[in-house]
Amino acid sequence: MAEKDVETKLDTSVLNAEQQEKLRQFKIKTRIDNEKYMRAHPEVEVLVGDFLRSVFVLFKVLMQFYY
Repeated sequence: MAEKDVETKLDTSVLNAEQQEKLRQFKIKTRIDNEKYMRAHPEVEVLVGDFLRSVFVLFKVLMQFYY
């Protein structure tokens, strides 16, 4: 999600057509590589899920404490 926010803020108009195409191909390859890694290492998804769950629980506790 944060990646999409960053992409909307980048000014790619300063790149020529060849550079834009190279950037697009790089992004596609990166996403494919990331997906392959995540499929090969399912434990990463579990770790990220556990981390996010603990962050949300902490956030809920802090919200109850301060509000």
